[in-house]
Amino acid sequence: MKKYITVLEITEQWLKLVIAKSSLKGPEIENLIIKPLASFTPDVLRQELNNTLKDLKITPYPLIICFPRNQVTVRNLHLPSRDPIEIEGMVNLNLPRQVPYPKEEIISGYEILGIDETGYTKVMLAITHRETLSRIFNILDAAGLFPEKVELSSQGIFSWFMFMQKSGGFSNPAGLNILLDIDYNFTDFLVVSKENLLFSRTIPHGSDQIYADAELRRNKFIYELKQSLLNFQSEETGKKPSKIFISGAIGGITDLDKLISEQLGLAVEILENTKFLPKNKKVSISALLGLALESHKKRINFILPEIQIRKTLKERVRQLILLGSLLIYIIIVICFIFLGRMYNRQANLRLLNEQIQILGQDVNKLDEMSKKIKIIKERINTQGTTINYLYYIHKLTAPEIWFETISLEESGKIVLRGQAAQMSDVFKFITKLEESGYFKNIETKYTTKKRVADKDITEFEINCPMYRGKK
Repeated sequence: MKKYITVLEITEQWLKLVIAKSSLKGPEIENLIIKPLASFTPDVLRQELNNTLKDLKITPYPLIICFPRNQVTVRNLHLPSRDPIEIEGMVNLNLPRQVPYPKEEIISGYEILGIDETGYTKVMLAITHRETLSRIFNILDAAGLFPEKVELSSQGIFSWFMFMQKSGGFSNPAGLNILLDIDYNFTDFLVVSKENLLFSRTIPHGSDQIYADAELRRNKFIYELKQSLLNFQSEETGKKPSKIFISGAIGGITDLDKLISEQLGLAVEILENTKFLPKNKKVSISALLGLALESHKKRINFILPEIQIRKTLKERVRQLILLGSLLIYIIIVICFIFLGRMYNRQANLRLLNEQIQILGQDVNKLDEMSKKIKIIKERINTQGTTINYLYYIHKLTAPEIWFETISLEESGKIVLRGQAAQMSDVFKFITKLEESGYFKNIETKYTTKKRVADKDITEFEINCPMYRGKK
């Protein structure tokens, strides 16, 4: 079967599938499947997916999962650094403060948007609960599918918006614009520029409610739009969008565009998508189209650590299979060569016997060497000792950091109290400790600036649980 770029979105009400094929002009939409779901149970979804792909007669590769915006918490951060390593450390430190879940129960990703007026780095942070993501992976695993990427639907909508503009579908005015993408049970409120997706907020009203309830359309939906705009302007003071674009499930729109224009005082334009989606559909496929048509772009990618390990193992197995196939092919060719030289059978047989004996000796030697190396490794492996962890702390400590006390608790946690020249030195030190693999779930108890002898220093306390699984 042919391989096609496949973008899949699974919600409690709908199964959406966009198929694109590669061409010299770039990806082209080949097929579109939208099915209502009677049940969200794994067995029903697995059967539905298998039947759909079987009917289409395609191999989904790469398979991209469009993760709905209403299942994700998005925060815009302004961080006082431009160093990617420091930014990653700051993002990790900020994670537990953004959602009411333990750190081990969340999966996150972020994208750097640029530099703000004060010189801080703007970062869009996306967070979802591990259980929500695991449910999707379990369904795919039961269907024998493995996704290459799990990407945020808001970024797919922005990619589709930019793709349509480049294709001449509409004229995108300069400055900032609002993009409302209406889906079945929610609306994604986006503020975009020509370079980036700057802001995203979920409005809990979709086509199923907006077009069926005129009172909701006039009151609650308009209120949520105004509240979303106020939230954006509270983060980006002095910035005001110049136009509103409406996309997605626009089949039921009658006076909604006029109402929004009157209430928000901005021009409104409806983006027709009838080339791909019939007008009477109640769902949006803008995100799926954007992810399929611009699948090469780097976006926020949600991935479970255990799934990443499985992916790596799968790649290794595939490489081994290819290597094995190549070796089998070489052996078959050699056999045919030997069969073609049957008249010299005795000489060839003697040569083969000699080679087998040589190989046997080498194999025995290698086996003995392997056993000796294994014994030596077992004797010299001292990485699990406490003194070894202290050695790595010493090794990773920069000259700008000095310790007042280093204590070891019974729980296997090393507590470091000391001082640093700059707060950024503490973040760099924490990043080095995490990347070393010898410590896990590092916690910063406090970092306090203090002036000593006319110099500013930073006092800190760091808890470093020793990771015994390090090899």
